[in-house]
Amino acid sequence: MKINKIIITPRFIAHTPQNFKMQKARKFYEQYGILKEKILIDKQTKTLIDGYTSYLLAKELGLKRVHVVKLKNNKAYSTIKGLLMQINKNLKEE
Repeated sequence: MKINKIIITPRFIAHTPQNFKMQKARKFYEQYGILKEKILIDKQTKTLIDGYTSYLLAKELGLKRVHVVKLKNNKAYSTIKGLLMQINKNLKEE
């Protein structure tokens, strides 16, 4: 998909990934030639759902096209991701 067709919401723009996360993604790309995280978008609206670090790295590298995963039900994905993040947080606290 053409990278300039992906819609980035203010929620992502307001939360730039931490520098170490971008460095880790760069190193992975240099080593393997692929983006570390999948870029997930809403199938209908082309709005970014997840993979903002990979999106930013692709822009930084000047990539014109990127592989994306198109999701039909972004609300279900967001709910599941939120639950998994909460589980991971609880496990770290134990």
